[in-house]
Amino acid sequence: MAFHDDDDLDLDFANFNLDDIEDAGFDLLPDGDYPVVVVSAEAKPHKDGHGKRVNLKLQVTDGQYRGRVLFDGLSVVHRSEKAQQIALQKVKALLKSAKATDTRLSTFPGLECLAAVKTSKQEGYEARNEVKGYKPFPAKAKPSFLGG
Repeated sequence: MAFHDDDDLDLDFANFNLDDIEDAGFDLLPDGDYPVVVVSAEAKPHKDGHGKRVNLKLQVTDGQYRGRVLFDGLSVVHRSEKAQQIALQKVKALLKSAKATDTRLSTFPGLECLAAVKTSKQEGYEARNEVKGYKPFPAKAKPSFLGG
């Protein structure tokens, strides 16, 4: 099927033979520490209207999994004091690990550090990668993507 600029952009995929298209694979990252950069950081209200969450999009910057994307959702304002404390501890760890001097959310994109990734399995859901925390780069080994 040819596509022309003047074609209607509301395509009907019934015209495509999707049976011959392979499903996209989705492999989890193995548990471990990965060098990441914050690609985006956005504050959103919780779906129930109570509280606020910060959604971070992270990208692995080096190694075999370079380019892979991770997400971290942090309930920074929450009815549960424990949930809020965990989220704020992660924010603090991110800022400290990345040696950030500006704590405004708008300055989070570009922050670099290590993300501790674990596989999370919940009954009734597929396994997924979860960012458990943030760490500074080891003092002795400067990652190659930082020019070391």
